[in-house]
Amino acid sequence: MRRTWFWALLVFIIFVLLVGAGSSFLTYQRVARLSDLKTQMDETLTKMAQLVNDTYFLLYDSDDIRASREVWRESLENAYIDLNNLSQHPGLQHVDSAISQEIGQIRSSWENTVRNYFSGDQFLLNFLDSKVELNTNDNINSMVSQVSRLISETGVDSGQQEDVYQLNLAYLRLRTGTAQLRVFITSAVEELRGNVQDETDRALEQTFTVSGIVLVLLLLLIVLVLTFSLRVLRQANIDLEEQVRERTRAIQNLLDFSGVGYITFGPDLIINPEISRECNTIFGRSIAGENIAQVLFSSSQRQEDFSDAMALVFSGTSHPEVVFNVLDSKTFINDKTIEMSFRLVDESTIMGQLRDISETEELQRTLERENSQREMVLKAVTSKRYFLSILDDARELFAALEECIVDGNFHADEERKNQIIRDIHTFKANASFLRMARTSKLAHMLEDVLIAQGILSDEEPLGNEIAELKKAFNDEVSSVVEVLGQEWLKGADKIEISLRLLEKTRKFVRDRYPEDKYLIHAIDVLSYLPLSMLFMRLGDMSRDLAATNGKRVNVLIEDNEISVTPEQYQNLLHAVNHILRNMITHGIEFPRHREKAGKNPEGNIKIHSSLEGREIQIRISDDGAGLSVKKITERAREIGWLDDGGSLSTRESVKMIFEPGFSTADTVTAVAGRGFGLAAVKDAIYQIGGKIRVSTAPGRGTTFIIVIPNERMGY
Repeated sequence: MRRTWFWALLVFIIFVLLVGAGSSFLTYQRVARLSDLKTQMDETLTKMAQLVNDTYFLLYDSDDIRASREVWRESLENAYIDLNNLSQHPGLQHVDSAISQEIGQIRSSWENTVRNYFSGDQFLLNFLDSKVELNTNDNINSMVSQVSRLISETGVDSGQQEDVYQLNLAYLRLRTGTAQLRVFITSAVEELRGNVQDETDRALEQTFTVSGIVLVLLLLLIVLVLTFSLRVLRQANIDLEEQVRERTRAIQNLLDFSGVGYITFGPDLIINPEISRECNTIFGRSIAGENIAQVLFSSSQRQEDFSDAMALVFSGTSHPEVVFNVLDSKTFINDKTIEMSFRLVDESTIMGQLRDISETEELQRTLERENSQREMVLKAVTSKRYFLSILDDARELFAALEECIVDGNFHADEERKNQIIRDIHTFKANASFLRMARTSKLAHMLEDVLIAQGILSDEEPLGNEIAELKKAFNDEVSSVVEVLGQEWLKGADKIEISLRLLEKTRKFVRDRYPEDKYLIHAIDVLSYLPLSMLFMRLGDMSRDLAATNGKRVNVLIEDNEISVTPEQYQNLLHAVNHILRNMITHGIEFPRHREKAGKNPEGNIKIHSSLEGREIQIRISDDGAGLSVKKITERAREIGWLDDGGSLSTRESVKMIFEPGFSTADTVTAVAGRGFGLAAVKDAIYQIGGKIRVSTAPGRGTTFIIVIPNERMGY
């Protein structure tokens, strides 16, 4: 409805404007024509007045009739032309028709007068040329007087009488025409001029009247439009306010049910009244009007830091996003973990978002525990023998640690202490392989403490650290057993028959029949496994470790069908494990570096076992960067094992890497950097009567060659 009224008013306004503009244009055209008519009449009056003057001058005052006559004729022609233009002027259609008729009559009378002028003028010319000898020819009046006097004195014939008559007639015509012209100027034309002026005034009055009417109509329309617009705007404003209220309610409802607490505050850090319902849930009360720093943090230091950060934002000193990124993203309120984020709305307002993530974090921790348990179970299933071996390693390690604890402090000689550190290092690596993350982390921390004691010669209580490590290991083992069951753990001691029974039988045979080597060998064969099967789990571990370090590696295992007793080769497995870790950490390059060197981005490690007489030879080689003699030499100088001017040969560098505590790693990680890995390798090999040597080529790789006695060659 409002739209229809609007268009109707718009059409009416356009109509009024068009009518007013058309009327004004026609009135303006009329006034312009009348003004031009008035100008034309003024010019005509001027020319006629000039003609009257020239005629009087010709009749009475001229002293040279021929020259005066030429001036008079020119004035006569100009006056005639102007009068003719006046009679045809388009402005006459805007005056009274009687005036137009009067001008037409004046024009006809004027034509007769002009003809009389011309006929009299022609006679005067003829008379002047030849007929009568006159004493003067100054003006027509004197010439007529002379002719009359001459005729009365001398007499005339009939022909001369006719000339005198024509002369008098011309003279009378000129006088009569001049008198008529004077009357025309003083009466008819002046009256016409007055009429034109009256018509012009009436046209202007009509213009003003029409313009006034149009203006009044426009004013009325403007008032009407304004009144209507105000009503429309008032109603639109009411509708808009209702929409805003409805939208505000919808937004408030959305914020209230979004599960996020929204707050705003200004430079004074006072929380504005507009807060979402979740804020009341988080804080257990309404926090409107309170200080935001005091609400979020209980520590005075954190309150002060937050206030200083907000001051930087409001002052414009620092970029808001930079400040917000360095703020704490979490806080703890009423035993809840609250995630916080802030955003600058305008120069004087910051909006904060608060989200209770307690359940999310608890769920995340639960998922992490489940994932960790899943990975441990998967590793335990795929590496069952390895899992069982770490149980034995743990029992031996914890027993050794407990033996060294006296009154809560760790006491052991240097050799014993270094052996325990190497055992912890190996235990940590095995736990990491089996995805026992907490056990691996606590073992790493215990290793740190023991090494620090050796450096500082300080004894600190270690009972708690050992207890925590033992508890973490038992918890992670229990989580695996919880999934797989006790039967799985019990069945782990069996290959085809119980290993304990086999060991018991073996012991009985060795004790009862020590000389019967063939019987003993027959019992031992029951527990033999391919050497490649023992190394298989090390290959999986190597690939996992490489992926963790951002590298890629392929492990190839060749054993030439060599079988061994697993229990007697555990030290060998630990040694090979440390060598593989060392190769991945220090030898194999990152994919981009390998490609730059023209190598395949995936590194290669090969474990090749072969029988060499009465010995087993195990070659572990990689195609990495090789040993850096320069880096080993620099590291030896840094730790004081080599003089500043000293240098090492390749052979001396190889010997150096097996020294306890030596490592070229820049940082200590959970898998490298202690300097005990290769030292543990050397000790493990020596314990089983073996030996180890190393060959290396810069840019081509390193090979570790382990030679151990073949237990089977004694039979």
